[in-house]
Amino acid sequence: MADNNRTWYCIVTSSEIEQSGSKNYKDYFSSENPSFLKVDVQLFHFNVDSLPVKADVSKLKILPASVPLSRMFKALAEIKKSDFRDIILGKSMVTRSLDEVIPDLVHDRSRKSKLVQSILKNPVTIVPKVQNVTSEDATLEVVKELLENRIHPILVVSTSNVILDKIAQKMLPTYKNSIVRIVASTKEFQYNRGHKILSVCLHNMVYDAMSPRIKSFIRKMRDTKSSLSWSEYRDMKSAQIPHFSRILSERDVIFTTPVSAGSPYFKDYTKKPIVVMDDASQSSEVSTLIPLLLSGVLRFVFIGEPRDTGTFSQVPDMSFSHFQKVLNGM
Repeated sequence: MADNNRTWYCIVTSSEIEQSGSKNYKDYFSSENPSFLKVDVQLFHFNVDSLPVKADVSKLKILPASVPLSRMFKALAEIKKSDFRDIILGKSMVTRSLDEVIPDLVHDRSRKSKLVQSILKNPVTIVPKVQNVTSEDATLEVVKELLENRIHPILVVSTSNVILDKIAQKMLPTYKNSIVRIVASTKEFQYNRGHKILSVCLHNMVYDAMSPRIKSFIRKMRDTKSSLSWSEYRDMKSAQIPHFSRILSERDVIFTTPVSAGSPYFKDYTKKPIVVMDDASQSSEVSTLIPLLLSGVLRFVFIGEPRDTGTFSQVPDMSFSHFQKVLNGM
């Protein structure tokens, strides 16, 4: 929200709209001139200025944020509650040496044991990549080793959907009943019946569990030329949500992007996952806050070559990734 001189970062807590005629939910949201709109907002704690409650509302502008940005703001709002707060703010650094985490995970059993011990003892563990080893392979080895030691759930995070899909595909033969892939709703159409990991995609697993009536609503929702009534939308969500929660709680490994880690799917997720993040994800400082500040997260594993973990951000105080902050404190 903004006026001519200031900007406030807020979250909408409730809204009401009056619109005569259609009860179609898409019509409500696409209406350019509703007759009445009431919005209740709450300021995030990191605002500098207080809300101008006596200001002329006609002078205020509501600037909707994108889904990724909204989830980043919500993550920032949770920073005070996080066990990683001091590390994020640079007030506390990991003081152990990189030598404690030996990078060759594929062939040496003792090195794998050291990795597991490090993850269990430390809030942050660094796994440097060795030459000719991809982030995909390094991440896969870490996840498999944790599972073999019965350490789960594991939240595997990457900004690359390709990397997530490749790791999930490699795990399918052995771990099909233990893994789940969360796909952004805007990309669900790409995971059609011919996709290799469709069987472990959350949206598909939930779809298969629905009744024919609810399936028809889901298909209708995905069709850009169709829309649902309020009652249809409500019934669809009421049927889906319990299955989303059940599947996530049952699976040992969850594959997701940083932004999707802030999706409503995790609203009722009560487990304490270990987060495994690759170096590609660390190039966006703010988006990494979303999985890092997820409720219940107590252990974090960074994977990547230290020299390749810098960000491209030009925003002050965001030019270093979490990986670099940890390294600078060593």
